[in-house]
Amino acid sequence: MSKRFTAALKNWRKLHLMRALPAILTTAILIQVNCGALTDNLLENKLFGHVKGAFTDAHQNKADIFEKAFHGAVFLDQSATAA
Repeated sequence: MSKRFTAALKNWRKLHLMRALPAILTTAILIQVNCGALTDNLLENKLFGHVKGAFTDAHQNKADIFEKAFHGAVFLDQSATAA
């Protein structure tokens, strides 16, 4: 098999697993985060949120991704390639 085909098959499997998770967990909440596309600061902010006044543009509290997916699933795609 070619490397391109193998990569496409791996991505297809991940996508179908991600879509099947809500049915397995009996919940409709599923949040996908492409970690490889985010910088360190943005990834940290997205995963862990922030409170009002934590930095210059933090005008309000922002819940982290794990709070948003309460009793659901968080799919961290490409977490090994995060910056």
